[in-house]
Amino acid sequence: MKTALKIGFYSGIAILLYTYGVFAYFGDFSNLSYDQISTIDFSGYLRYIIVLAAVYIGMRIAVKTAIAVTFGALFFAGIQVVLVIAIIVGLMEYGYIQFWNPGFYDQYGAIMLQHLKDSGVAQDVIARAQDQLASLEWMKSAVTTGIFYFVETFIVGTIGALLVAWFFKPKAKKAQA
Repeated sequence: MKTALKIGFYSGIAILLYTYGVFAYFGDFSNLSYDQISTIDFSGYLRYIIVLAAVYIGMRIAVKTAIAVTFGALFFAGIQVVLVIAIIVGLMEYGYIQFWNPGFYDQYGAIMLQHLKDSGVAQDVIARAQDQLASLEWMKSAVTTGIFYFVETFIVGTIGALLVAWFFKPKAKKAQA
């Protein structure tokens, strides 16, 4: 259990440093181009590779140390890793919106709408995009952003934990035999 929590903690800190490094590199979002915002969007998805790698490492250690090599025990180890990472990610996103860039979603929306206008898309497409942005108004709150990213990270990580536990289960049975 301690090992899983440590892996979750260190992986969460790695995600935090990586994410803030990306934000610091690009600087003020109001001055970014659409391509730069797209790069930031893509780099945000890379955090899930870190989550899945952490789950894999946590379960691999659980198998090697023979904590318990049942599907349930492996899944529980993965959930512990994911829970710690999700808490850190939720707090990180909360802190980013609350303290570092409270206007992030307004800046992001303005860049996206400007890109649509510059691309020459039809006015109804721009109107739908504005409606979509308006429906995400709740994300402008640091608390709801933190909760959203906690839940999203936890769901992605839980799915990863299920898959990795399933992957290790046959190997775990061989280790018990």
